Amino acid sequence: SLLLRAACTSHNAQVADTAAQRSELEASRRKDIYALKAMVAKNGKLVGDEALQLHGGIGMTDELDVGHYVKRLLRINSTLADEDFALREYARLALD
Repeated sequence: SLLLRAACTSHNAQVADTAAQRSELEASRRKDIYALKAMVAKNGKLVGDEALQLHGGIGMTDELDVGHYVKRLLRINSTLADEDFALREYARLALD
């Protein structure tokens, strides 16, 4: 019975270690994802702004594909988190 109890205790410790490692890995992945999202949002906005600057007002019309791409970039930012939100989440995870 003592041997069985020791084996169970050892197994429980291993399971707890594995769960802690998974939790750390998950937090690290989420932090990396938010860092990447902040970069994508920043650069997507830059590309969209430059495209509109280059093409002028016609760039936002349906007559040019540029307008569709700029609108898609704006939709991605509003749906998947903008740069500010991604940076705040990254900072929160980095400080934990």
